[in-house]
Amino acid sequence: MKKKIAEATKLKESGTENFKAGDFNSAIELYEKAISFVDQNEDDEGTKIWIACTLNVAQSHINLKQYAFAAQKLHLLLTKILQT
Repeated sequence: MKKKIAEATKLKESGTENFKAGDFNSAIELYEKAISFVDQNEDDEGTKIWIACTLNVAQSHINLKQYAFAAQKLHLLLTKILQT
């Protein structure tokens, strides 16, 4: 579990570097990989990473004017949050 959290954290950080550089497509790819490591993770740290990456993916899609993809991510996020 800790190994997955560590890998997800590294991917999230790399995604953030790409996001800040304006490379939103690469950021999305890295955030999505991070999400895959913690998607089924129910502990607090995994959930925090999942939420942050999902929000960052949505924002990246907004920056790319891909509003439908952003809406899908935000819908997924709200659905998951409301289930807890």
